[in-house]
Amino acid sequence: MQIANPERLGILAFGSLIQDPGLEIAPLVVRSINVKTPFAVEFARYSRGTRAGAPTLCRVTHGGARVNAKVLVLQEGTSCEAAKDMLWRRETGNIGTRKKYPAARTPRAVRVRTLMNFAGAAKVLYTDFYHRGKIRRPNPVTLARRAIASVTGAKKNKDGISYLIGVIEAHVSTQLTNDYRSEILRITGKKSLAAALRAIQRAPVPTD
Repeated sequence: MQIANPERLGILAFGSLIQDPGLEIAPLVVRSINVKTPFAVEFARYSRGTRAGAPTLCRVTHGGARVNAKVLVLQEGTSCEAAKDMLWRRETGNIGTRKKYPAARTPRAVRVRTLMNFAGAAKVLYTDFYHRGKIRRPNPVTLARRAIASVTGAKKNKDGISYLIGVIEAHVSTQLTNDYRSEILRITGKKSLAAALRAIQRAPVPTD
């Protein structure tokens, strides 16, 4: 049993945050700890603000799976308030601004929640969303169509297929991951997600 260090603060990464914590958080990470999420995770949210409506991972109460994750341990002296602000900015496309984490209550608002005494850290932050802002019954067909559609509207590497590639490379797998990937390949007629992404970038693929 690990005893929490009262000075230690971390961020739980179980999606794109694993490989890309962002320019504000990355310099403060002193180590990472391999863990499993203490809750189930699934592609249960459409990220309209930063990924052009692409499916992204979030905590779920039905379905999903506990997945591989990392606790990004932050430099000693980093305040919990500052870490919340940076995590919120990273998740909302506000890196580099001085905007503060707001306790907004709209369905799609990013929430920063706290795990106490997890993986040897006194506090571990993670992002979540209000239940009304999540997909009630995500399915591979709809996820694949959303991911494909996002390619033409998202910034480079911010589309749903790039997100899925990163998740798989990080060895994060939910109940829907394999079928979601297979559906993208079926629609595009490609053998890999990278090939599918390149094809869509050259010419949009109809998903109807």
